[in-house]
Amino acid sequence: MDIHPYYISKAEDVFGLMKFDDDADPMPLAAWAQGAERYEIVFCTSDGHIVGHGRYYHTMAGDVAYADDETTKRYRLIANEAGGARYQIGRQIGRPVVVVGASRFSGPATHRAQA
Repeated sequence: MDIHPYYISKAEDVFGLMKFDDDADPMPLAAWAQGAERYEIVFCTSDGHIVGHGRYYHTMAGDVAYADDETTKRYRLIANEAGGARYQIGRQIGRPVVVVGASRFSGPATHRAQA
């Protein structure tokens, strides 16, 4: 699958904003974002690896993100709300994890990524 340079550029923007490692690979995140639906999220390590998936759900309190069933089972999450899940996953794999929503991949890109 070819990844459009826009998504690579936006992944690089996310990396800078969320303090990813300098040598983090934007391709996994860009590839995910290119096909992601609006309310999807991923759990991502600072080196650019995607370690889980989830989505936002609309509730009376507002939109809340949760890990999906596969991610919840894989890491045996006690709570699957994204904030708690991020912490639990990070402890299990031994490195920081951030939550990245598909909404980060909208609007103008600020980099000129090379395809």
